[in-house]
This record gives sequence, structure tokens and C-alpha cells, in this order.
Amino acid sequence: MEIENFKLIDFFNQNRSLIDNYVVALRYVKPIKTKREVFQMKMKHVELIKQTIGSGNDRDLIKIVSKVQKCSEDEVLEMQIIQFFGIINSIKEQLMTIVRAEENGLTPSDVNMKWEQVGGSERMEKFGIINTLDKLTGKKPHLHKVYLNMKYSEIFTILLKWKTEAEIQKEMNQIKTK
Repeated sequence: MEIENFKLIDFFNQNRSLIDNYVVALRYVKPIKTKREVFQMKMKHVELIKQTIGSGNDRDLIKIVSKVQKCSEDEVLEMQIIQFFGIINSIKEQLMTIVRAEENGLTPSDVNMKWEQVGGSERMEKFGIINTLDKLTGKKPHLHKVYLNMKYSEIFTILLKWKTEAEIQKEMNQIKTK
């Protein structure tokens, strides 16, 4: 199948069958470097992107590309579809890198068995980013906006530092008891 590189606005006006076929093929477009790295964006924007990138909602994808590329939604609509999908694929790759970094760097090395026995992780999962914001603010909701407006990279570094300090403290406590 040969792809006609429509402007995004024109692409949306094609018949549904063509759009569906193109979307399947465009998932494999080579990622294109974005103007902003997602890791360097504000925490609130990274969370929005995480929540909406897989929604399948065209309007959400246009908003995401607009934020990452520092341009208007009208400018996104004027992009060629190969560029648009290349940017989307880049954003998805960046999110996968962030998720891996969170899993590898921020997941506690020791498991609290009592917490897991009562399903603590699963039960708290529904609160999403609020769990992290509570940890950062000492459970002071009026401070949530401060952290949401910080760069995601700064938040990640703070959390990684706290985790490292906790691990060092645990190791020191084990040495004391021996």
C-alpha cells in the first residue's frame, strides 16, 4: 500500500476505511525528534500525556503534539501525517523510557508483605498521581499545584534521592544490629 502524505486536517476528511488502513501502517513510522523531551516537561503535562496517549481520541493526540512541539493545534492540523505519526511514535517511546525508569529507579527493592496481603498497591492505584503528590507534599493537598508545575525530571530526581536515602538508612540500620 502506498501512503499519500496528507495534511492531518485533510486526512480526517477521508473515508473511514482509508483512515483505518493508514493508521495501522502509520504505527510503524520512524519516530521523529520532538521539540521538547517529555521527561523535561511539567509533571502535570507528563501525567496528561500518560493518561491520554492511548485513548485513541484524535483531539487528545492533537493536544499532546501541540504541547510537545510548542505549537498551536491549528499548526498540528497542518502537519503531514507522516510527521504527525512520527512525533506520536517518538512520544510513545519517550513514555516507555519514563515508565522503565520509574519501574527500575523508583520501585522499592523490598516488598512490604502486609501491604501486599491486603492489596494495598491495587487499592491505591485508583488515586494515580495523587499518591505521589501526597508523598511529595506530606499529604498537604494545597501544595499539589507546586509539584504539578515542576519539571517531571526534577520530581523524578527528588523521588530517586529519597529512595536511595531510605536504602542507605536501611543498610546502616542492618549494620548497627549485627
